[in-house]
Amino acid sequence: MIYRLAIASLSLLTLAACADDPAWTNPSLPKARWDADLTDCRRQADDTVGAGSFADVGDPRGGIPMPQVDHSEDRARWDASVASCMKDLGYHRVK
Repeated sequence: MIYRLAIASLSLLTLAACADDPAWTNPSLPKARWDADLTDCRRQADDTVGAGSFADVGDPRGGIPMPQVDHSEDRARWDASVASCMKDLGYHRVK
């Protein structure tokens, strides 16, 4: 039982690390503005895709196949919306 819990915890941590937003940079703007712009873009994505329309890692829907597909599609649309917004503001991803 402890072994399964350790494996599950490690898996969730790995997924969470992979799910983090990539860093964004815009050399023509002060760094103090970067977080505010990212927050604004995330809010716009919430408005576009729907706030809470996809479940985070560990959501109880995780074992049911169709909500996982919905989550994946909604998350991809949300990520694309954030990326589009940030690019429109002149940011690019840090690799």
